[in-house]
Amino acid sequence: MNLFQLPLIPELLLGFAVAGRRPSLWKFSSDPEVTDYLTVFKEFEGRRAAINWYRANKELPIPYGDVSVPTVLIWGNQDIAIGRSSIEMTKNYMKGEYTRIELDAGHALMQEKFEQINHAILSHIQRHPI
Repeated sequence: MNLFQLPLIPELLLGFAVAGRRPSLWKFSSDPEVTDYLTVFKEFEGRRAAINWYRANKELPIPYGDVSVPTVLIWGNQDIAIGRSSIEMTKNYMKGEYTRIELDAGHALMQEKFEQINHAILSHIQRHPI
């Protein structure tokens, strides 16, 4: 997160990371998905837009409070961006039904464990219809 706060450097580094090769983060993505990603990330403004999401989330004053709605958190224990301590502290804010699912996966959960995630989300929605 701190690296993403620097001006221009993250956009340039991400540009080098996608130049002429398939980044390992996308190893579970299909060829058409990678083509779509590269269409966005090969352009400086596409990289800036993605990084600005992290910049905005770092700067927002978030008033954390208790969460009373039924919640399912699905986490990949090999995620390079979200650490175990953050995931474990989340339960402190959960006052409603809370389920944590830990998968042997990384940051690209939907590509790595689609069936398991799809099943968990659909089960959660079926148990808690709106």
